[in-house]
Amino acid sequence: MRGTNKGLKPLVQLIILLCLLGSSVSARVQIGDPDLPVNTPLTARPRLLLNRAYLDQMLRPRMEDETRAWQVFQSYVDSRQPENEFETYPAQTMRSLAIAYQVTGDVQYADRAKIPLFLMVAGLESHPAMVSDETWDEDFVEWVTGVAIGYDWLYDTLRLDDRTALVNVLLRAVDILNDPTRDEGRVYIQSEDGTYRFSAYDHYGPRIVWAQTAVGIALLGDTELAVSQIDYARTLFNGWIVPALDDLHGGAWAEGPTYGYLATWAAVQTAAAFWMALGENYFDNSRWWYDRMPYDMFLYYPQTYQRESGTFWNYPSMFGDTIRFSEDAFYGRAQDMLLSTVYSGTEHAGWMNWFLAQEGEFSPSLAGRMAVEEFLWREEDSSGIPIPWNSWFTLRSGHFFMRSGWSLEDGTLDQNATVIAFSAGDHFATHQFFDQGNIMLWRAGEELLVRSGVHSGGFSDHDANYYGRTVAGNTILVCDLAESFNRIRPNDEREVWLNDCGQRTMYPNPASAINPYFRQANAAVYETGELLRVAQEGGMTYARASLTAAYNNADFTSADNQPKVREVLRELVYIRPGMLVIHDRVTPMEGPFIPSVMFHTRSEPVEDGDWLKIIQGDSVLYLAGIAPQNTHEIDTGYVVAGEEIPFTPNPYEDEAYGLYSIRFMPIEARVSHFFITLLIAGDASADTPSGWQYIQGTGVRGAAWGDWLVIFDDDPGDISQAAFQADRANVLVTGLQPLGAYRLTLPDGTRDEIVADDAGTLYIFLETLGELRLQQQ
Repeated sequence: MRGTNKGLKPLVQLIILLCLLGSSVSARVQIGDPDLPVNTPLTARPRLLLNRAYLDQMLRPRMEDETRAWQVFQSYVDSRQPENEFETYPAQTMRSLAIAYQVTGDVQYADRAKIPLFLMVAGLESHPAMVSDETWDEDFVEWVTGVAIGYDWLYDTLRLDDRTALVNVLLRAVDILNDPTRDEGRVYIQSEDGTYRFSAYDHYGPRIVWAQTAVGIALLGDTELAVSQIDYARTLFNGWIVPALDDLHGGAWAEGPTYGYLATWAAVQTAAAFWMALGENYFDNSRWWYDRMPYDMFLYYPQTYQRESGTFWNYPSMFGDTIRFSEDAFYGRAQDMLLSTVYSGTEHAGWMNWFLAQEGEFSPSLAGRMAVEEFLWREEDSSGIPIPWNSWFTLRSGHFFMRSGWSLEDGTLDQNATVIAFSAGDHFATHQFFDQGNIMLWRAGEELLVRSGVHSGGFSDHDANYYGRTVAGNTILVCDLAESFNRIRPNDEREVWLNDCGQRTMYPNPASAINPYFRQANAAVYETGELLRVAQEGGMTYARASLTAAYNNADFTSADNQPKVREVLRELVYIRPGMLVIHDRVTPMEGPFIPSVMFHTRSEPVEDGDWLKIIQGDSVLYLAGIAPQNTHEIDTGYVVAGEEIPFTPNPYEDEAYGLYSIRFMPIEARVSHFFITLLIAGDASADTPSGWQYIQGTGVRGAAWGDWLVIFDDDPGDISQAAFQADRANVLVTGLQPLGAYRLTLPDGTRDEIVADDAGTLYIFLETLGELRLQQQ
């Protein structure tokens, strides 16, 4: 058996870079070793994500007990459906049949599994990357991983000459994945000095490392090159991938759901493989793994399963390029089940097991070719408990989720919940949107505030000039008609990048922050947003975020551009279940820099009294801009700089999405601008809400409606004193000094000494309405 190690050359360069820059891995979680058995001895087979102990302790008992997951899986492997999917899904069908063989010992399953295995081998041998100097693609990476798994799981059924051939093809294929000159800048990013940086924030990085790891572990004991391959994969994984996950924080992935499914499923399998095969625990190196479970619950499941398509979730397009309805969503559930097994018995695993047990439109179990993952990783007897937290946010990546609640009184999933997503963080990845400050809103699975546009699945003109840009988000635009957005995103259709009045390009720096070490060294380029204050009290959530760095600003501008803003702030007050107040402040530079605030919907907004009304399914959103110095307009279409940008359909979407937009804009230019937007989500059959009122006081302004009054400071330097009329019983004051002491004078003259919370907010319930005064002590 022959092979080369030319692809290991960048290892030395990468190790040197790591030693120079240090490690960003956080403190260990201290949860302990994964609840998965380690292979004994290390050379025993199977060993890749599977070993004899796991077969005996977990999988065979599930078969003998005839669990539902086993029955669904058995139904699939005993049908002709795998054969119908061999060419389209060779890796997953091989995985299914090979597991059936391992559990039952029936060699007929193994014989069937060899068909897609050898299809992948043939695909590798004929791939342009193997027969010429062309680069690899996603199929190539998937086939390398699939062949490595098949080699291990079907090892004792393979002839010696087949094993020899498979070792040969795997070594040649992984050499290509290890070779930066065959990469075209996807994973190995060349520096000016000729060394390479490993890209860890984009989805290719984790997927490449999973393939490299799988090959090394599968071939251990059969070739002396396996040890060096494992060493190389370990260095990339523990030196780059894990620090990147830790940097993203809280379970986040910057590219959004679709690429997140692919990247994190690969990363979780890599960590599981190192543990189950070699006893190396990298789950304990970062809290990200543990936090991924609740993060997934907030991210992936605000919407419903699409029964009309029969297979797909309607998951949201947020944070980064997302093909809605893609079957890649199944990898998200598979990853969640694997993590809940790794962390079995922990709090977060209990939450995830509760959610997985909520069968229905929001949590369908895996079937067909994916049923094997449900059988492998789902602990069906672990019912868990509902998650008690209704908010989740991540540092640096700045992903913020808020829900009205998770469960009903009987402990089942609340399928009528209101869900809000918000982003205010840094820029990490090529596929990430330029939309810091974006807000999305759902109720009962219906998307009421959407991110507009359709991802092509590549780098289309629509992706580059509309879908991935600020104009497609529900956030703030600031127009500088002279601003250049050249190369803000890859555009494979034309060398044109239109001015959407949005957030700045990273060019001439890479569109991706590459890895934590490069990002830290170029912090000013990739810092684009920050959550400044967060408060949670009862049924209310408050957040203040700075978005200034996302735009060309007084401290940093992109190439060939001028500053257009001094400060951009967005504040949110969410009052459960369905009320949201947004307060935006924009201080532009001197000059003709005009801000506006955008919102996008799937249904056409219509006037209804003081409100704009958007009906989607059985849910409705009432929206109003209540700052008197602003006006609004409603538009239709994907228009940027006066040009309609048609979308390119992808395999799952052939219809326009989020065609309607509401834009709030100032009536005249000002030194500083502000916008207050009030949104109320509810059942479409409910009555229209009563009217709203704009409140202007001394040092403050706000919104009043129903029995609520929400107050913001009119200068973000913290309130020292304020006075305003309070004609509603529930009052929330924001903008106070965090933990600041104040004297509160009530309408009846009563005085009270109070202290603001650590986000500078104060809730007051009034029995007597009238003037309120605050004086800092």
